[in-house]
Amino acid sequence: AALLSPDTFDQVVREVESSDAEAVVVRVNSPGGDAIASDELARSLRRLASRKPVVVSMGDLAASGGYSLAAATGTQIVAYPETLTGSIGVFYGKLVLAGLYEKLGLEKQILSRGQFAAIDSESRPLSPAEREKLRKLLEEMYRDFVTQVAASRKRSYAEIDKVAQGRVWLGDQAKAAGLVDALGGID
Repeated sequence: AALLSPDTFDQVVREVESSDAEAVVVRVNSPGGDAIASDELARSLRRLASRKPVVVSMGDLAASGGYSLAAATGTQIVAYPETLTGSIGVFYGKLVLAGLYEKLGLEKQILSRGQFAAIDSESRPLSPAEREKLRKLLEEMYRDFVTQVAASRKRSYAEIDKVAQGRVWLGDQAKAAGLVDALGGID
């Protein structure tokens, strides 16, 4: 599977916008990825949906950023009964390689300016202040994600939060939860 950059996607969307196509079917088959890139893709798709009718057809997987893209337009979402759907959540991971560096006889020295400038350094664990900073950031990103899905699906924050929290649903379960409008495929 090839990675789709926001710039490439936006270029394709602009071509479709200027075409004489009367409506657009967007096929989403993605486990997601970077939250910022997903948001940029969704922005392009929202612009397209403001100019032409858009239907989203989800393939085997539309999770996390993939579901964010599917829900971006606020229009019809179609999924197979077994499409892995949702994963409305946010996570952060960080490797700490200090022990490995020590075994290899390596020492990494970091020069940084700013309290959180080296927060992603793999050479040491998070400090309590860094952990708290990341917790707040992740909570804010989660609230934004749930808020966007709730607006798109015309549901309350509480309704979406109830089915979000990083959980993944099959397409028929997602339909019952209001995350999908209809069951079916690209046809």
